[in-house]
Amino acid sequence: MGRRPHDIQGKQFGFLTVIRKAGLASKSGAMLWLCKCECGNYKKITASALQHGLTKSCGTPRLEAHIYGKDYKYLNYYKKHLHSARRRGIPFRLDFEQWISIWKESGHLDERGRSGYVMARFGDKGAYEIGNVRIITTSDNTKEYFDDYRKNNSRQHKSRKYKAHDITA
Repeated sequence: MGRRPHDIQGKQFGFLTVIRKAGLASKSGAMLWLCKCECGNYKKITASALQHGLTKSCGTPRLEAHIYGKDYKYLNYYKKHLHSARRRGIPFRLDFEQWISIWKESGHLDERGRSGYVMARFGDKGAYEIGNVRIITTSDNTKEYFDDYRKNNSRQHKSRKYKAHDITA
């Protein structure tokens, strides 16, 4: 038995106003909501996408660019990071504005990726959220991962101390 969806009818998310329930998404089974954009278009969107700030308009590029300004070009990177974390079962509690702010503060926004910098969680534990993430090089992230793996999976050889009554002839 699934969770009951929250009633978000009538609420505003960015340029979208939720009109009514519109059925279930075929793949995920999530509730879809019919939304009306300020530009006049209608679109069916999941509550999760609305509530996490993933969808703020019908997708008209002009509106999306207006919402995110010059940071619009990074929106797809944010969405990929969010979906990657979810696919790995890691909670992702950063909205786009928080995510882009962390990257900008690091000074490595345009150097992110496999050969540059990544957003990593402290100790590779917990959620992606404010206070538990930092920007580090991919090589440092890989090194930390394997160091932690070795530390947690190495056999600890503890010598057993025998007492006289443990030894029988």
